[in-house]
Amino acid sequence: MMTPYLLRLLCLCLAAFFVIHSVVGLVVAASGPAAVRAARRMRPRLAGRFLLALRMLPAALALFVVAGLCVPSYLWLEPETNLEEVGAGCLAAAILAAALWAISTARGVRAARRSASHARESERLGRRSILPGSHVPVWLVDAPAPLLALVGVFDSRLVISSPVMNALSAAQLAAALRHEEAHRVSHDNLKRLLLLLAPSLLPGFHGFDAIERGWARFTEWAADDDA
Repeated sequence: MMTPYLLRLLCLCLAAFFVIHSVVGLVVAASGPAAVRAARRMRPRLAGRFLLALRMLPAALALFVVAGLCVPSYLWLEPETNLEEVGAGCLAAAILAAALWAISTARGVRAARRSASHARESERLGRRSILPGSHVPVWLVDAPAPLLALVGVFDSRLVISSPVMNALSAAQLAAALRHEEAHRVSHDNLKRLLLLLAPSLLPGFHGFDAIERGWARFTEWAADDDA
């Protein structure tokens, strides 16, 4: 397939990203259960950081190689001809990489929109309150289901439903507020968004479930310890 100069660069970058991400991702996915077992010997906060770094490694390393090696070498060494053929393998890898990024971006945008929608609904249906120990706005909602959650990535607020307020004692509520404050200080909602934005191993096959489940579990334990 004959393609212009900059389009060839884009294909090369996407193809290189897919190859590096796939190779490193396969190693990370295969080592996921062992990594979670190793994390159990660490403090929960350190274990969460370790698993998060491991999950982000394939995409981070692939982006680093593409930005630091592929783009400069192509611009330096590749002659700027109008048209040149791109192989079928390179084109297929580029399409798969584009699909991975499209899926992960859509997943992250959907989660961000859902979070913003929950925040707007809590403000519309609830009432703002001040609770001792909370460093963010608190919205009390008259929802039948029990709910206590830190909503938002950057502009966080705490949403609490009436059943939770009625069920918890003052000491229990204070502990719950300290738990959510620990999530806020550690920017755990932002980390969750990064996990959603990180590409899967293959389109239609995530591959990193064990690591992400482990991260979520250790993050909750770390918030308990901080509380």
